[in-house]
Parts: sequence; structure tokens; C-alpha cells
Amino acid sequence: MEITDNTSAPNDTVLVSSVEGYGTSTDAPSYDIAPEDQHHVDAVMRLDPFHDVLAPYDLPEGRSFGKLKLTALTPDLQGEVRQRLLSVPVDQREAMEEQFTADVIKRLRPSIRAMTGLSSEATPYHREMMALTREYSDAAKEFDRLSDELVAVAHHVTKVDPETGKAVAVPVYKVSAERRRAIEAEQHSLAIRMRLLHTDEGPGLEAAKRLKQAMFETVEARKEIARQIDENAEAKRRAAQINREDRINSQATRLAALNRNAT
Repeated sequence: MEITDNTSAPNDTVLVSSVEGYGTSTDAPSYDIAPEDQHHVDAVMRLDPFHDVLAPYDLPEGRSFGKLKLTALTPDLQGEVRQRLLSVPVDQREAMEEQFTADVIKRLRPSIRAMTGLSSEATPYHREMMALTREYSDAAKEFDRLSDELVAVAHHVTKVDPETGKAVAVPVYKVSAERRRAIEAEQHSLAIRMRLLHTDEGPGLEAAKRLKQAMFETVEARKEIARQIDENAEAKRRAAQINREDRINSQATRLAALNRNAT
């Protein structure tokens, strides 16, 4: 099944799926989570992808980048920190510079995370969340860029308002009529794309489908890790038992030899 737009207007909010092929309902996996695995889903959902999941630039626990300085920020953000430091006594500014810089980085963390992605240790679910966020953001930025192109003015011409008889400046836009139609068509496609990724109620049709599959893969990965942990623990238990049996057998062998020699 392919999700396509079959609404009548760009601002329609309802998208329905259209069937592009035939087959049984078992052709594609359902990615449903078994009730006994729901605790894995709950554990994943409790994680904050912006704060609890490592990014490529995060350091392991116990290590740090060192003392934060405002020079690590862009010039406009440096100005923001310097402005805050003006209200701090001079003898406290060095310490507060680190805190204010950290405050800015913390505030920007979601947008930084969206650009850099997550670490290789992130779950498939959180990686998919980040991919969807980036795709929606890219589509929205392109939509806005096209909107700016539509309203860009090349120059103004003076015309007489037939109602008032006064001269008014009328804008002449940079885009041609043909280019305007192309932009509007592209914006229509972008609007559809964004609705498939996100709606006011939450994830769009495509996003929900992708997140469901990613959650299934995440749960399966967690189950595999749990299996390996259980097997490792069982292997250690059995190894200890085997070693105990070996010690007992070795001691029994020595005792048997002593008994034979005694007779």
C-alpha cells in the first residue's frame, strides 16, 4: 500500500491511503508489539531523545570537554552571554560565563541534535524520530524559502487608483507567471509531504508507519540484548557448577587412589 494525496485542496487535512497493488493482508509484516513485550515499549517511550539519548558529540560519563567559554558560541550568541554578564559582579563573571554558556547550549540542544543526529548506540525508534524531525524541518524551510521567493519585489511602478484618483506604488514581483505556477505546485507537494510527517494530532500517516516499524525493531533489539544477558548469566552459573564438579571429581579421584593404596 502506498500513501498518496487524494485531497481536493492544498489545505485539506484529511489524507487517505490508496491501494497500489493486490495481495493478501499477510504480505507485509504488521510490526505489532506482543502484549508481553509492552514493558520494552514503555521503557523506550520514557527516554527523552534530546536529553537521554547520546549524540555523536556526547562524551562518556565521567569525562567532559573542559571549562565552557563563550568563545565556543557564534558571535550573536556570544553577545547574548556578554549582555547577561554585565549584571554580574566582576569577580564572579568568570564562573558565571561558564554557566551562561551552558544555558545557551542547553537551550539549543534540540536544534543541534536535529542537525547532528544521534549516536550509533541510539535505538532505531529514536533514530527514526530524529530522521522524521529533520525531514519535516527541511520541508518547512523549503516551503518558507519558496514563499519568500513569491513575494520578492523587483521594483515598483506608479499607477493611479481608479477609486481615489491618487498615485500608488504597485509592486512588480521578480518571479514570472510560469515560475509562480511552478512554485505553487511545489509548495502543494511540500504541504502534502509535511502532513504525511506531522499533523496537529501527532505523527502523520507515513511517520506513524515508520515509527511503528522502528519501535518493533527496537523491541526486538532489546529482547536480543536481554537474551544475551540471561544466557551470559546462565553460562557463568553453569561454569561455576562445572568448576565445582571438576574440583569434587578431582578430590574424589585422589581419595579413590588413597583408598586403593591403603588396601
